[in-house]
Formats: sequence, C-alpha cells, structure tokens
Amino acid sequence: MVKEQLTTERNELYKEQFDMLSIGTTEYPYMAKFFENEIFPHLPAQGHFLDVGCGRGNYARPFSEYFTQTTVVEVNEVYFNEVTAWISAQGRNINGYNRDWLEVTLGDVQLDLVLMSHVLYYIDADKRSRFIRKAYDLLKPGGYQVIVLNSEGCGIRKVYKEFYPQDEYEAMPSGEAMAALLRDEGRYPHIEERIFPAEITVESHHAMEMLIDFLLLRQVPFETEAQIAHRSQYVKNNLLCDDGQYIMDSEGTMIILRKPS
Repeated sequence: MVKEQLTTERNELYKEQFDMLSIGTTEYPYMAKFFENEIFPHLPAQGHFLDVGCGRGNYARPFSEYFTQTTVVEVNEVYFNEVTAWISAQGRNINGYNRDWLEVTLGDVQLDLVLMSHVLYYIDADKRSRFIRKAYDLLKPGGYQVIVLNSEGCGIRKVYKEFYPQDEYEAMPSGEAMAALLRDEGRYPHIEERIFPAEITVESHHAMEMLIDFLLLRQVPFETEAQIAHRSQYVKNNLLCDDGQYIMDSEGTMIILRKPS
C-alpha cells in the first residue's frame, strides 16, 4: 500500500476528515466511560499516560487531567501542535513527539497506561508486533496497554472489502486478528478482548463519501466516473437510512494487555 507524503495540505485534509468522524461517532463517549470505570481504578498509579497516534486528542485531552504526566506521539503536525498546546494551556504536564513511534526514544520511563487507538492500520504489517512491544516493555508491573481496532464484522471493514483489492483488504488488521497474532507470539500473559458498539453519523451524502475516503486511508483515488459512481451507489444502498441520516456501523475491538505485577 502506497503511503502519502505528509505535506501541510495533506495534514489539513486529514484533520478535516478526522474531525468529521470524531464529531459523528459514538465511540469516544463510550470509551471514555469504559476507561474511567474499568481501567483507571486498576492501574498501578495514575502517573504516566502514553497516547501513540493521538490524532485530534480525543483521549489525550480528557485523560491528561487524570495523570501526572501525559506523552503523545503523532505524525500529523497540525494535530500534534493543537493537542500539545491545548494540554499545556490547561496547566498539565505534556511531552510530545511529532514523529513515528518507532523513531521515538523515551529512555528509562515507566508507564502506567498506553493507548493505541486505530493507529495500526497505518503501520506496515511486519512492524506491528514491534510497534506494540516497544510500548509494552515500558509499562510498570500491573500497567495496561489498550489497542483499539475495527471489529471483524463492522461496517468499516465492509467498506474495505468493497473498495480494496483482496490483498490490501486482508492486510488491514481487525481487532480479532491482531489479538490472535499477539496470543500466538506468546509474549503477553494477560490478554483480554472486548467488542464494543459504535456507529458514525454524518449529515450528507457528500460527507459520507469523504468519510469513506478517510477510512480507506486515501488509497482509492476515486478519479474516474466509474469509481465515483461506485462510491456514490454504495453510500446510497448501504449507508442511507430511512430517516435521511447517513450512518456507518463502526463496532470496535479493544485488546487489553496487562503486564504482570
């Protein structure tokens, strides 16, 4: 899969599309409550939180209130600058890296919580295990690492199947497949999977087409009349509801790794 160069124009477009998804999804409110009720009370401390691929800060912003130190890693410069500036303006301790996680060196820090939400789609398959393990190795005993991905049967993966070539569709990781891979590696004594409900609602046919472009990582050009018509028909046939809303099922899977105490 060809990776786009992260130009200023590309970063701004990514921001526009991701903002639309973030406003329309039910995932973030659900997950915030889950972490507050199911993860935070069991951490060894609320000292250091690492958000790898923090995006627009849907977790980094609210979670920074709970931790003594927050560290974010984000390759999109527009988002990186916004998130770090916002957290700093709240008087909270923030450290950040505007680069690939595999290029970051944190030294001898010990982490209480690591989050990798919907970031592994952007990582080459042969690097994903190392990407995860690098953060896991920095956890304190009893610390948690949570990886969030699309579930196998969700509507987003149906979009992948509809528009990607078969090999690229199979290369996109689902939560269930990634959990199975991590179990097979035998490095993680405590692995738990949780599927959670979610959906994304947007206000128009055009907005749903933009969302599809974003979810496909802009790897499908939609330049020819046939490609554009295919996308438009898919939206009309599969994502337009009787009440006029456009809704995509985005059910997800959490992979919860806990480091032994």
